[in-house]
Amino acid sequence: MATLTTLFSGPKREDYVMKTKQTTPVGKYLHRVVMLCLLLAATLGSAFAQSLSVPTIIGDKMVLQRNSTSHFWGYANPNAQVKITPSWGEEVVVVADLYGQWLADVPTGEAAEKQKVEISSDGEKLSFSDIMIGEVWVCSGQSNMQFIVEKTIDVVKALKKPNPKVRLFHTGRNSSRVAMDDIYGASWTTSASSHLANFSAVGYVFGDVLQKELGVPVGLINASYGGTSIESWMPEEEIVDNKMFLAGLNESLVKNAKKWKGKERYFAAAQYNANINPIINTSIAGVIWYQGCHNVATTVKHYDKLLTRFVESWRAKFRNPDMPVYVVQIAPHTYDGVSGALLREKQAKVAAAMDHVEIIATIDQNERTGDIHPRNKQVVGERLAAAALGEHYGLPVDFRSPSYKDMTIEEGSVRLSFNDAEKGFVCDEEVVKGF
Repeated sequence: MATLTTLFSGPKREDYVMKTKQTTPVGKYLHRVVMLCLLLAATLGSAFAQSLSVPTIIGDKMVLQRNSTSHFWGYANPNAQVKITPSWGEEVVVVADLYGQWLADVPTGEAAEKQKVEISSDGEKLSFSDIMIGEVWVCSGQSNMQFIVEKTIDVVKALKKPNPKVRLFHTGRNSSRVAMDDIYGASWTTSASSHLANFSAVGYVFGDVLQKELGVPVGLINASYGGTSIESWMPEEEIVDNKMFLAGLNESLVKNAKKWKGKERYFAAAQYNANINPIINTSIAGVIWYQGCHNVATTVKHYDKLLTRFVESWRAKFRNPDMPVYVVQIAPHTYDGVSGALLREKQAKVAAAMDHVEIIATIDQNERTGDIHPRNKQVVGERLAAAALGEHYGLPVDFRSPSYKDMTIEEGSVRLSFNDAEKGFVCDEEVVKGF
């Protein structure tokens, strides 16, 4: 049996006791105050008593990250012993703190199916079954990540035969001005058509390809909300306290807040608080990120700084410093002027500068000219999966899209050279448009 100490250690009784001389009236008065405080603390301690519980991200049908340390956490009676007994390994024991909070590290091992776990404390017991161990990814962003399977023109075919080894957890569309500790009403589900129809199409294709190529279960956590800014997905301290942003950024954020006054989902940290903070103890393989359209009209000049801090902050919160983050180009919509191109350039700049960050091209996936919500999501999901298979899992996959390298002028013509274009280009039309 492995024994771990809790991460939440409460104050000791002696920490409350003031060392005062009892020979003076003031000393006697202080002593009485201290004793009353101790009595109140004892009373509050009993008030903290609560039933054994865990957040919704822990439950039946969940997928745990393989070959890692998975975290189980929740509430129990203050100072109570909590036992976690997994079917795949040794029992782990932790002790809840003064407030009943507890967290346990449970090793997972290789991919597996049909696993169980039992959590017990003070005569109470929670049992979860049909657990899979495999690869867990977070699918986040705004409307094009949120875009559901049943509204696509290509991924909709998956509803006829969903992949049973892909599991889904949908946080819903939630906002909060304070950090939440759970996502109420959410739960892990299978990929049955009834659940898959309203799930992220890009996310599902990504998970489906990963599962088939890796041969292990895949869990997808869909945390996406249409129309939201990158600031709303970042921890509040990154916006309020960070001094690394450019001088004009705070002004841009203020303008953005005024523009969307009264609409809570647009405030800094609103989506992070409601959808990400409750799951930061979850062990994940990485993140796929499809966002940026909102920021085209607000903070496009500073998006590279924001995206960099977004990646760094999520890596810190998930305690995974090398966590892969794959960024999808904003949709090929007809934004005002060159603002869309500027934001794509910022995205590419960050991907080129940061390790384990890749850019996923979408410029050729314009199903209807100027549509900000293309209904074809299959290729985008496949390209994301190729990035993960090649960059993270090390498989021999060509996953980087062509990018400009250099140019030469030859007899009145311009010759362009590109990176990652060994097989050349194919144009479906007589004239190449876009140059």
